[in-house]
Amino acid sequence: MSANAAAILELSEQNPLAFDATAGVSISKGDLLMISNDLLVHASVKGDQPYAGVAAADKAIGVSRIAVHVPNQSISQAGQ
Repeated sequence: MSANAAAILELSEQNPLAFDATAGVSISKGDLLMISNDLLVHASVKGDQPYAGVAAADKAIGVSRIAVHVPNQSISQAGQ
């Protein structure tokens, strides 16, 4: 697990939400994710963007979607 990883102690009964992510990077399960203004999630490197949640699964390079456990499932996404 990377340095920006988190342990999920309790999950809600709701399924993770699918988010778009940059296809050119990998993300590890458990990584803390931030969301950018264009609604792409990425692994947290600095805390100046809103927190999106925790990666529910690994995302390989070339894949553009990732499942995310979010703290508040009232987040609305374009296209859903």
